[in-house]
Amino acid sequence: MTEALVIATLSFQVFFVCLSPFPRFHVTLVYVESLYERQATQNKNRDHVVPDRVIGRMREQWSVPDPFEAHDVIFEVSGGA
Repeated sequence: MTEALVIATLSFQVFFVCLSPFPRFHVTLVYVESLYERQATQNKNRDHVVPDRVIGRMREQWSVPDPFEAHDVIFEVSGGA
């Protein structure tokens, strides 16, 4: 059985603390990015819209992961719809 741990929008420090008790896990981090305009459109079409101020705070804290943050880091950047 393959076990997976999904952690979204966590700082590296929190991510490290969450995984440090599990040294045998092989960690693959998948970074997915899309255009801000696409994200805004998708947000407006959600049943529960995330307020702009919350998204603004998240964008201020956003950072691209460094390759050393996991055993494997996969980058998926979409420029279109």
